[in-house]
Order: sequence, then C-alpha cells, then structure tokens
Amino acid sequence: PVPATPIAVNHKQNEQFNRRHGAVKREFKDDDLVYAEYHHRNIKSWIPGRVVERKGSVNYIVQLDLEGRQRIVSSHVNQLRPRYDAEVPDQVQQRLPWEILIEEARPLLLADQEE
Repeated sequence: PVPATPIAVNHKQNEQFNRRHGAVKREFKDDDLVYAEYHHRNIKSWIPGRVVERKGSVNYIVQLDLEGRQRIVSSHVNQLRPRYDAEVPDQVQQRLPWEILIEEARPLLLADQEE
C-alpha cells in the first residue's frame, strides 16, 4: 500500500472527528438575531444581540442589549446561538388555535396514562 500524505491523514482525521462529535458548521449574516454567551463577574449568561459584522471565518462583532445599554463585543461562533423573533403573525395564530393543538395532544396523553 502507498503511504498516505500528512495532508490526507489530517483531512481523514478531521472527517472522523466531526462524524463522531457532531461538529456543526454555523454561520451568521449581518443583522442576524443571536444569543451571545457573555461573562461578567465570573457569571455566564446568554444575552440577546445582533450580528454587526463577520471578522474572519469564526469570529463575529455582536451588539448586545444589556438591560437597555448597548455593548459591542467580539464573539467566537461557538459562543453564539440563533435567536428567532418571538412575535408570531396573526395568520399563524388563526391557523393553529389552542383547541386544535389540545385535540391533537389528547390521544397522546391518554396513551401515556394507560402505560
């Protein structure tokens, strides 16, 4: 057998690691809503923010909303999570009233009680 080049070995190891550990490629665009991991006084919390700019392949400039004050921080992609707007359009609320959701869940709840 022909010995593999170091580059090929490294590529293969990366593929195996990503398959085993579930590495997920995350990317954000400017103005995307995110939660950013924020450390203050040795306390970690997730703060709502907005991506201002991408810096390199894994770093982002993020504007955080800290209790009404705006703060700009640099965050690694692993310190960011997507945030979705909590407002639901009226059309969606009309299509999925609570009665329908309860009726759909009732057979599942009854099946759980029988077990």
